[in-house]
Amino acid sequence: MLTNGSVYSQAHKLEQTGLESYFGTVVISGTYGINKPDKRIYEIICAKLQAKPQDCVYIGDGLVNDVQGSLQAGMRSVWIYPDPKCDTNLPCQRIFTINDLKQLF
Repeated sequence: MLTNGSVYSQAHKLEQTGLESYFGTVVISGTYGINKPDKRIYEIICAKLQAKPQDCVYIGDGLVNDVQGSLQAGMRSVWIYPDPKCDTNLPCQRIFTINDLKQLF
C-alpha cells in the first residue's frame, strides 16, 4: 500500500480502518518527503517489495496521483472510478468498483 500524507495522520487512518492488516508492505509518503505522483515514491515501494515496476500493478482512484504517477514509474495501472461518463486517454485499465478486480486477475 502506498498512501500520501503525514506519517501520523495516515498511520491513524490505517489503524482506524484496519486496512494495514491486508498489506504486507505499507509506504507512507510523509516518511520520505516525496508525494504521489512523483515517480520516486513508486520506486521506493517497488524497492521495498523487491520488484521491478513493470512487474507491479498499481490500483487507485486518483487519476493524477495514482494513475499518472504509477504509469510514469513504469507500472501497470488500474483506475477505480465509478463515473462511466468520465474517461481518460491514459493507458490504464478502468474498473468501477473494487469488486471488478476479479475480472482482471
